[in-house]
Amino acid sequence: RYREAVKALDPATSVVVYDGDSDTLMIRFVGRGVAATSVEIVDDVMLRLDRTNDRVVGIHLEHFLSRVVRVHPQFLDLRDIA
Repeated sequence: RYREAVKALDPATSVVVYDGDSDTLMIRFVGRGVAATSVEIVDDVMLRLDRTNDRVVGIHLEHFLSRVVRVHPQFLDLRDIA
């Protein structure tokens, strides 16, 4: 169900934000201001779900530089977008 939602996302409305203090990277697919809940899918990786409209609105990556990029170095480019 969520795979179809991710495929339908518009990259023009996406926002990438990196917070160095908490080492968190957020990718917001529908811009800012949408209430959402983080649901962990694997260690340090959460989907942001808009439960009201039953849709994926983002991805939340905890420990981005200290853990995630070490396992997935290709994600480092996301920080440069932020």
